Amino acid sequence: QAISGGATGFVDLDNLTAGLHPSDFIILAARPSMGKTALALNITQNVAIRGSREGEPKTVGPVVASGDTRTVSLFDSTDGAYELDLSIANLPSGISGLRLVNGAGDKVDIYFDSSAGRFVMDRTESGIVDFGERGTVHEIENHDKRKTLSINYKNDFALATWAPFSVKGSHTMKILYDVSSIEVFIDGGRVAMTNLVFPNLPYDSLELYSDGGRLEITSIKGTPMKT
Repeated sequence: QAISGGATGFVDLDNLTAGLHPSDFIILAARPSMGKTALALNITQNVAIRGSREGEPKTVGPVVASGDTRTVSLFDSTDGAYELDLSIANLPSGISGLRLVNGAGDKVDIYFDSSAGRFVMDRTESGIVDFGERGTVHEIENHDKRKTLSINYKNDFALATWAPFSVKGSHTMKILYDVSSIEVFIDGGRVAMTNLVFPNLPYDSLELYSDGGRLEITSIKGTPMKT
């Protein structure tokens, strides 16, 4: 179905409603603690982001990484804000994914771990991270869950967050990068993850990699955005 109104960013919902329209009266109802507020905020954010796009999109693909790393230059120049849409045809066993990188050597590792059934975002080498060693723990967080629940823990900022995920089949990935924030949505919001980052330079390239299997990306569309 054609989307004639404002896209919510959730593909199935947009297909049912054809987008949001000024004449709509929408009631979002569910039992307590089911995620109504989070869903409404995500929709609001997605609609706002689509109004902030700037410049012509760039599409590349297909791209295949099979036990190696493939580098994709995103834009000739960037102010540090863009949207990436990836169509993933196949995720191999083991670890595969992508890294957002820049000329200063900073990187954010965004990957799938088939063996562990996880989707991971690792910011341990994302740029300025050493301030995490000087943080003090609030009294209500007087525990070691950051160490025990995160992956690749270096300090209270330099770590990797993860979500359970089944990697079978094809998938879509949307990445929203805006100076110091990275948001990732898998399969239209099935998994959503946000992390702060403080790179020394904007991330301007993409590295696709696989530790042995065949990672197949049908297309990558990059759209510059206003900061």
